[in-house]
Amino acid sequence: DQKAQSSQEQSGSFASASETLKDGTLTVTVGSTVTEVTIDAASGTSTLQELADYLTNSVSGVNAYILDTGAATNPFKMIVTGADTGAENAVTLGITQTGATGEDISFSTARTAQDAQVTIDGNVVTRGSNSFDDAVPGLSLDLLAVTTSAFDVTVTRDTSAMTTKVTDLVNAHNKLVAFFKKHSGANADPVLAGDQTLRSIQRHLSSVVSAGYSTSNVAGLNSIGIGSNQQGELEFDSTEFSSKLGTNWEDVLAMLTGSSGLFGALQARID
Repeated sequence: DQKAQSSQEQSGSFASASETLKDGTLTVTVGSTVTEVTIDAASGTSTLQELADYLTNSVSGVNAYILDTGAATNPFKMIVTGADTGAENAVTLGITQTGATGEDISFSTARTAQDAQVTIDGNVVTRGSNSFDDAVPGLSLDLLAVTTSAFDVTVTRDTSAMTTKVTDLVNAHNKLVAFFKKHSGANADPVLAGDQTLRSIQRHLSSVVSAGYSTSNVAGLNSIGIGSNQQGELEFDSTEFSSKLGTNWEDVLAMLTGSSGLFGALQARID
């Protein structure tokens, strides 16, 4: 229904960014936080540019800059924008000038802070940001544009991406097995062939792969398409894996991920 946006205040026009302002106080309110900014030479805030720099660098919740509009006369304006979106981060500026010399400065509201509003299943939901993941469990929403009609968001499991990840890891494991074979045995470089550290690493990783991984519904890695041959290489049946993902999603995840899953155990051992 609407996107979240931040406040924006704009000053009147000036002939130069180095225009000297009358001494005074600028009251900056961000939400419920009030900051008093002194405008004078002693504070380093006496010019339009100095005041903008001070707001950006020293006042939390706002950013300011000097815009050159290119107008023939008085082309410079100070633009003050809220650092965060949402109604609770609304910015208001109040100015009191008591100096006898210098230029007056005033601000007008160019944009009002507001929350994002989206209607989900007939219910109005508001948030201070255009990105939120706490409305629908398991779904992150990034609001990109206001729409004039409803549309469906369909969430499905990407089994193809899961299969690709498993394939990549199986291939990486088998490259490591090939490395072990190359650097062990009678024909290997004698420096590594007799190195117990290499053999120890190979033995530990083999024990991780050969350990039992099961759940109450799925018995063993072979049942989800992952097996090993006599050479210690992993073999992968992507068709069987995709089938098991469709019927036993949580079980497959439990057998592969987390501290007790195959890939979690491999990661811990390699580390």
